[in-house]
Amino acid sequence: MLEQLLIRAGHGDQTAFALVYDLTVRDVLALVRRFTIDDALANDIVRDVFVAIWQAAPLGERYRGWAALWILVLTHTCVLERLRAEDGRAVAGPAGA
Repeated sequence: MLEQLLIRAGHGDQTAFALVYDLTVRDVLALVRRFTIDDALANDIVRDVFVAIWQAAPLGERYRGWAALWILVLTHTCVLERLRAEDGRAVAGPAGA
């Protein structure tokens, strides 16, 4: 289902993208919150993730069968890039570390 929504979003379907957001935002935010304690920074990173998803959505066919994992890997990448840019500000570290 998620893969199909990404494909539709890749063709410019904003409703499909909104559904991708609804289905994944909790997981994305939960992963981001494992790395930062700063609410504003977390919200910025979540926004960056969904901008990246929207930009990559035309490649949706490539993610068939693993779209949810791709979104989490993309989230992790966005977190690392942002924290490097922020010089580690407001880092909580991975849970359990």
